[in-house]
Amino acid sequence: EELGEAVYPFGGTILDKWMDIGRKYCRSSDSVILGAFLPVCSAILGRNVLTYAGGPTFPNINSMILVEEGSGKSTVIDLASAVANRVLYSNRFTSAGDSEEAFFCEYSEEQGGCPDQLFIAGNGNSLLNRWSGASCGKSVSRRCIDLGECKSLRPWINQIATDERQGEQVFRGFEEASNSVLMGVQFGGTESQKIEIRYGMRRGFLPYLCPTLPGKTCWSGLLDSRMFNDFCLDVSKLGRLSGEIGFSECGIKAWNYVECSVSAHEHVLYRDDSFVLSELLSNHFIILKVAMIFACCRAISEDLPGLFIDKKTVLAAYKHVNNCIQSAAEFESR
Repeated sequence: EELGEAVYPFGGTILDKWMDIGRKYCRSSDSVILGAFLPVCSAILGRNVLTYAGGPTFPNINSMILVEEGSGKSTVIDLASAVANRVLYSNRFTSAGDSEEAFFCEYSEEQGGCPDQLFIAGNGNSLLNRWSGASCGKSVSRRCIDLGECKSLRPWINQIATDERQGEQVFRGFEEASNSVLMGVQFGGTESQKIEIRYGMRRGFLPYLCPTLPGKTCWSGLLDSRMFNDFCLDVSKLGRLSGEIGFSECGIKAWNYVECSVSAHEHVLYRDDSFVLSELLSNHFIILKVAMIFACCRAISEDLPGLFIDKKTVLAAYKHVNNCIQSAAEFESR
């Protein structure tokens, strides 16, 4: 696939509808348009769906939109944010606070928060600078990583929570939480910016390189249109899904091959109905998360009776992640 191509399976799903809207109203490549939408889908799904691959796996993912300085990136992020704001409750958006205490409160139902969060940052440079710099920023970034892996927050809260009345440590927290992230980052070739972006990539962000494209965009009437309202209604159906996502017979064979190949430090590409091995540059659990989102989008679009991942979904997810790897390589070459 070309670097800017959007890789996803099937036709007639909400992903196709999103791509149609994005192409009309955003000045971005197809891969960036799709990459900006996936964290929104994963946030709507939350931990309502899962699959098992060496343990429970949830579909939360992080996307990083990489653009050169002077290029527009905000339009596609703003459009994805508009969909999220239409579908999700206000307590589902985290600000990735400056302190661990503030960060926890956004995930605590007792504090009016929610354990499943979406973080959208149109300008992620300052955040990455804070995460990779000050000790408090690194501490918060570690929590984001834990949440990205749907880990418990209980050990963390045990260390910082105190009972103001008695001055004693309070054992509170929750066993499991998750977050999905959509972040836009500009780079101008300086080494400091590259260090910050590499810091994000090492923490599980899928990079999407956005080229400079000509033309302007106009949203006039979009957000109030029936087309946009109907689309958001369709997307909201992801929140009704629940339960385990299984594999079809061909799907599990394809996944086992990908998993074994990645574990053996090989990279699997799919071309012309055959597997081709190459260098390992990816994590197979990220591929699985993308496959889960693809499967759920198909399920609500085709009104399927169950949730399952087939061979086509596995291979599309792998090719999608491979394109992200190519974006990372292209970024490193600049």
